[in-house]
Amino acid sequence: MQVYDIEKYRNETLTYLNDITKKFPKGQEKKLLIFRFSDSPSGSDWIDDSQRAGIITRLITYPQNVSYKEARSTLNGFYYPGHIDGIVVEKPNTGAVMRLLGDIPREVDVMGCGRDSKFLPAAPKGIVEYLLNVFNYDFNNKICVVVGMGRICGETCANTIKGLGATIIWCEHNTIGFEKCCKEADIIICASNKENIITPDMVRAETIVIDTGEYGVQNSPARCDISTSDMRTLMRLAAIENTVFGIPN
Repeated sequence: MQVYDIEKYRNETLTYLNDITKKFPKGQEKKLLIFRFSDSPSGSDWIDDSQRAGIITRLITYPQNVSYKEARSTLNGFYYPGHIDGIVVEKPNTGAVMRLLGDIPREVDVMGCGRDSKFLPAAPKGIVEYLLNVFNYDFNNKICVVVGMGRICGETCANTIKGLGATIIWCEHNTIGFEKCCKEADIIICASNKENIITPDMVRAETIVIDTGEYGVQNSPARCDISTSDMRTLMRLAAIENTVFGIPN
């Protein structure tokens, strides 16, 4: 097994980003605006990580049942061009709030959720950078199974990794031959958000397994098995990096 300490990677990345931001002239500090739609008081991870990266951060928390009109009004009150470098919408679990994603200007949509965002979505970006930076992974001639047909994660993961030289099998858990595909895979990215669709008997010990949703591989012995909480860390780092550099995909 080859497993890397996700906290070590997090600390190294944040230290690197902080070294970059220290070089920005005074008055040109990067600013990140975070909308969190949840009844949970959580949000400290975003604050801690972005501030450790040298970013000025504002967290705005709303309950899940907030109206679109109220959320949109807050966005209008905080954002104007040149003032905010990144905007994150975390846990947009209601239809009304999902509409807010379409209102975020493409140049500050650092999570890459909008259809015309200039940024690669944070989940695929986090996955690819982790594999490249930590494992120096060579995607050429590898078989990558991407489970889940969602636009932001599944589709973008498939297209990004295909561009790096891998053979992509893009499928759903009920695709004919799904179990056989998993057994042949060098990488499995589970972006389906369904429970128990991949079990240890479907995965070779050397396969890299990454769970991007609430569920993934149950009790997997697989190498580099990234849990949901780890994936959230990678997404957070990707969005923070987008804020610092402002580099389009």
